Amino acid sequence: MIHLDGRPIQEKPLVTDTMDTLFDDFQNLVIDPSVWGQFVSGTGDVTTITDNAKGSRCCAMRTGATTGSRVNIYGVDDWQNRPGDSGGEITGYDNTSAMAYLVMEFEALFKNRANMNNADVILGLVPDQTYDRSSDDVCGFILNGDELAVLTDLGGSETVTAVPGTPDIETQLNHYRIYCMQEKIVFLFNHSVVAIHTTDLANEPAYPIFLAENDTDADSGIYITNVSMGYRRYPEQNLVV
Repeated sequence: MIHLDGRPIQEKPLVTDTMDTLFDDFQNLVIDPSVWGQFVSGTGDVTTITDNAKGSRCCAMRTGATTGSRVNIYGVDDWQNRPGDSGGEITGYDNTSAMAYLVMEFEALFKNRANMNNADVILGLVPDQTYDRSSDDVCGFILNGDELAVLTDLGGSETVTAVPGTPDIETQLNHYRIYCMQEKIVFLFNHSVVAIHTTDLANEPAYPIFLAENDTDADSGIYITNVSMGYRRYPEQNLVV
């Protein structure tokens, strides 16, 4: 459970309190084809690296030095985008729903974001594995003027919010989290709430995606690790019969 500002309320570990989970830290420097599909257009490539600053294994997506080159990984399975009802508050549960909300979280590091095509880059959820930031009914972290922002989209109508403080997203892995709820989507960066969107919320099942594209003849990319997804159950109830 979380407050409106994103602070947890009696939150249990994701892996022990969910009906379905995904966790991938690219152990042994392997990209599991049962979890991730890949797409490369142009001179890009998908590889794995070790980030020695944190001892992390990462999926490394690089575009190469060709304008319009694109590279991404996407989830093989889709997820309910907005389960539950009122956003995981203490009161107001929808007693027809099995889940309170969906959580997506990951760590990411951008490489040469000034070379990226802001119109297409997205780290988040899309209703079709071929979609990008410019598509309808997507949500996630994006670049806006080469700075970090968040987006929700419903049928082409968008809500975009800049992540405050012009955070450093290139020299270290940062933590990103998205709570997808029926009445709002909450975005956190390094465990602080940076936006709560209550408009332009798509209802379609969605796939996790991490997509980089460049807009010049120069390399860019995104490193991803510690990807986690899961549905949060409603709190267990005392049964009296």
